[in-house]
Amino acid sequence: MKCKFLKKFAAITLAFTMLMPTVASAAPIVNYTLVYDGASHAYSAEEVYISVNGKDVDSGDMPPVVLNNRTLVPARAVFEAMGAEVMWNGTTSEVFISKGRDVVVIQVGNNKGTKNGETFTMDVPPMIINDRTVIPVRAVSEALNCDVQWNGDTRYVIINEDGKSGNTETPETPSTPETPVTPETPQTPTTPTDGEIKTYTNPSGGSVNVNSVSLPASGAAESYTINTSGQISKYTTQLVSGNRLVVDIYDATLAMSNNEISVANSSNITGIRSGQNQVTPQKITRVVFDLKSADSDYGVSFTSDKKGIIVSFAKNDITSINMTSNGKVDTVTVTGKYATSGNVFKLTNPDRVVIDFPNSNSNLPENPSVSGLNVITAIRTGQFDENTTRVTLEVPSSAEVNTYSSGNSFKIDVSKGTLDNISYNSSTRTITMKKIQPININSIAHNDDYINLKYTMTLPGNYTSSYGYGTYNVNDSYLTSFTLGTNSAGNTTITFNEKQITAYTITEDATNVYIKVQNPKEKYDCVVMLDAGHGYQDPGTSGNGFNEKDLNLQVLLKTYALFENDGKDDVKVYATRLDDSYPQNATRAQKANESADMFISIHMNSVSPNAIPNGTELLYKTHSTDVAGKLTSQILAQTLQNSIVGALGTTDRGLKHRTDLLVLNSTKVPAVIIEAVFLSNLGDAQKISNSANQQKVAQAIYDSVYYMKNNYKIR
Repeated sequence: MKCKFLKKFAAITLAFTMLMPTVASAAPIVNYTLVYDGASHAYSAEEVYISVNGKDVDSGDMPPVVLNNRTLVPARAVFEAMGAEVMWNGTTSEVFISKGRDVVVIQVGNNKGTKNGETFTMDVPPMIINDRTVIPVRAVSEALNCDVQWNGDTRYVIINEDGKSGNTETPETPSTPETPVTPETPQTPTTPTDGEIKTYTNPSGGSVNVNSVSLPASGAAESYTINTSGQISKYTTQLVSGNRLVVDIYDATLAMSNNEISVANSSNITGIRSGQNQVTPQKITRVVFDLKSADSDYGVSFTSDKKGIIVSFAKNDITSINMTSNGKVDTVTVTGKYATSGNVFKLTNPDRVVIDFPNSNSNLPENPSVSGLNVITAIRTGQFDENTTRVTLEVPSSAEVNTYSSGNSFKIDVSKGTLDNISYNSSTRTITMKKIQPININSIAHNDDYINLKYTMTLPGNYTSSYGYGTYNVNDSYLTSFTLGTNSAGNTTITFNEKQITAYTITEDATNVYIKVQNPKEKYDCVVMLDAGHGYQDPGTSGNGFNEKDLNLQVLLKTYALFENDGKDDVKVYATRLDDSYPQNATRAQKANESADMFISIHMNSVSPNAIPNGTELLYKTHSTDVAGKLTSQILAQTLQNSIVGALGTTDRGLKHRTDLLVLNSTKVPAVIIEAVFLSNLGDAQKISNSANQQKVAQAIYDSVYYMKNNYKIR
């Protein structure tokens, strides 16, 4: 698996922007506030442009800048423009740039980089500016065998790959101002232009890890806690551009597994982002709260033990509710003091739409009039609990609901819809279908296209007269919606649009058919996520004429077939890919965390051109969730190692504890990577290319899963 660890990093956004350009309309002079080295710096200079292979590159919200006579560019924009893959390791502050067989590794604050293991020196080290990693363009581009030219007249950095000249003409010269303006030397402003910086200190604090951000519980006041490993020595807060609350924690190392948190149903924020904003001379971790409105009223303080920071928001006053109708669609508008967002779900008996507004006080009438409305039959409002305003709309079971925000208002559109006699209860995740016509539930056909998050049930006949047709919007944690239609044979179909891999159980009584929406772990005794490493544009390693991605898939398909065709229903197997496709590594881990009890990733090894090493080894990482008495990653690895070595007769290379692989770092369930053989070894390569030996590996995996299910506590 030569340089395989590089392929394990998922490409992620390198950081967040705090850039505020004000470009003079009469001249190509740009003025920015650049934040780096723990301070804000005024930057005023002629604009710099980038051309890659003859095409202009849009660098997005972090433009190229010239500091100390060196041009620094955003890594991702430039190198992805030339077809390279750019990856970020937040733990080590390293950028990995992969193109073809070349891999360049550079680190923030370090002027030494490597290309395929060979060291090269940069004039200046990469750095983080405005929460984005910028790098010296010439040194890294030349390391990838690119020709780099600087046109001082046009202010263009011109990059051409070896053998690609692109457009041979000089890019169009930007208009020159009538009166040249001499840029001032960047200065550190005495007063931040973005907003007041407030500083909070604790003399007893020291170096800490920033581990997580706790979200408010349902129904609780809107308060978020940044959790650290010890007492914090210093943090600052700053409101940037009116819509970002920035919290900088000093002497702090980012140790969060999720650096981008989406926040649903908040009246105040849309998400929380974190990054290692600075490494030298002092480590600073930055946590950014994306605000919905500059009017949000918030407070920031230490926790009582100084091991965390609390960001709390004032309650939103829900001040009015208004109803209108155009004859087909009833619209309810709920308005608050601040931007208002509701959590919408449906309940049955009676059929109703419920909208909860978190962290709010109700100033609404309890029973608003529904006069003039055509779909909504009743409206009730009230203070559901201390922190939640609830609005309830009684509607027909077939009603279709759409919601959207507008300023400080939240709007709910309700129409009659084309569905009938079918409803969904969000609290029990159950679809209820009235038995207008008899349905043999054992004759319902199932097609689980879980890789594309689609599940289709085909009913034994046409039931349009009973249930109608159209889409039922759900939008809970499992389903986006489900749609009733007909197939080419005229049979009624129900297609579920899923948010994650989902299982279904169908039951009935005398009057209704029920479809229970479930996590697979609620339905099956044991759930396995199989993964064939690499795929599509990523061939993995190779050796003796074989590509790793192909052999990985061949072994997976044989393993998958054993589980699917064994006639048992106690173990359910899913796969991250069943063809020559490439799921992102982070997605592979996420699917396992959501739906599986164990994650088994199939790979092949290589140390080409060294043809001597051979044999089987298993990679694993100890997880914080590993506890005595339950299946762990190490037990999973050892069981598979013993079984595969016994089946193939390969050299037993033992277990390898790895902490640098994304799929192992990101999984929360027992997870392993099987390195079945070395493709760089002729004997190993010939062995695994044989279909009978692939079947032996598949059988070894199958037998190991059942052994662990029967001998260890899975959950």
